[in-house]
Amino acid sequence: MRVKVLGLGLVALTLAGCGKNHEAADGKVAATEPASAPAAPNAQPRRKAGLWEQTMTTAGRSLVTKVCTDEAFEQKANVLASNTLPGACKQTVTPTAGGWSFSSQCDLGSGGQSSSQGAVTGDMASRYEVKATTTVSGAAVPQMNRTSEVDMVAEYKGACPQGWAPGDMEMPGLGTSRPPPP
Repeated sequence: MRVKVLGLGLVALTLAGCGKNHEAADGKVAATEPASAPAAPNAQPRRKAGLWEQTMTTAGRSLVTKVCTDEAFEQKANVLASNTLPGACKQTVTPTAGGWSFSSQCDLGSGGQSSSQGAVTGDMASRYEVKATTTVSGAAVPQMNRTSEVDMVAEYKGACPQGWAPGDMEMPGLGTSRPPPP
């Protein structure tokens, strides 16, 4: 099944930290330009346009998804998706040798305070990895208060399949939907 998704990175990092079931935490994070490309401080990594297959693992469980991207989609839903909850998160992204490091602090209201740290490495034009640790505290639902580790590996598979549009995502167990228009 295909699903239109915005904020893939936040889905992966926030849901992992928000204490959702491990299966729910598996909405992949993605990255972008080659790691060797120069980047300004706080520059967001961006994936190459096309079809990406992403394998996310948390607590020993894995989920494989596919997502179709283009430059416009990356502007809305990049690897770290710091723009998904405007005003809720403060994020720092720093270029490093071979990728980026990141940290974020998010106020999720009754969902608590989320703190994430991690790294994005690899060639964002063909293969990249994301490793992140997210801690949630102060959530109204006690089960959400925990620390989660998420590892994600993504590989570029070529052009998006015929009939797919940027933002279309294939994720086991979900129906097809589209985000509201901008």
